[in-house]
Amino acid sequence: PLLDHMTDVAVVLDLLLRVHSINRALERAAGRALNEVDRARLAVLAFLHDVGKANAGFQARYWRLRGLRPPYWDIPECGHGPQGWALCTGSVLKTDRVLAGLPLQAMSNWGCAVYGLFHASLSHHGRPVGQDTSFFIWQPVCDGAQCLYDPADAVAKMGARVQALFPQAFATEAPDLPDAPAFAHLFAGLVQLADWL
Repeated sequence: PLLDHMTDVAVVLDLLLRVHSINRALERAAGRALNEVDRARLAVLAFLHDVGKANAGFQARYWRLRGLRPPYWDIPECGHGPQGWALCTGSVLKTDRVLAGLPLQAMSNWGCAVYGLFHASLSHHGRPVGQDTSFFIWQPVCDGAQCLYDPADAVAKMGARVQALFPQAFATEAPDLPDAPAFAHLFAGLVQLADWL
């Protein structure tokens, strides 16, 4: 399941951050020592690397043959990187109820580097993602009165899980995340490695 994969990636990244040589390289790039809150915040960002997979177009990939999909699931297949970035930056119209499930307001208090690091996490396939501002992929898929799938429910579960896994990330008294480009570059590679592992 997607939530389990996201959890795995976050936990693997957290363990990678504790490898002496990796920690040393990150601290050198950051220009300061990393603490437990920093590590937890980076793990949160790694967890959210696949937030875009909650969109109904990506979920349509479950059925390899289009004819096997439920009749009302007529949303075309799409990816998850640009879709997730557009959602999380607020660039997609009519998605307030989807965004409500993520702790983005709390994350905005982590300093100005959080957006670049979040973008690095969502770009875990090797190149910076753009934005897909299609709003319909974030709307519920319904069969008449019955809701077959609601991206807002999936995203709310992500938000709840990541806050339960890494509560220390949301501590109010902590330094801002490092804002050095070299730090973001190293973090991007680590998210990709954690995803592969």
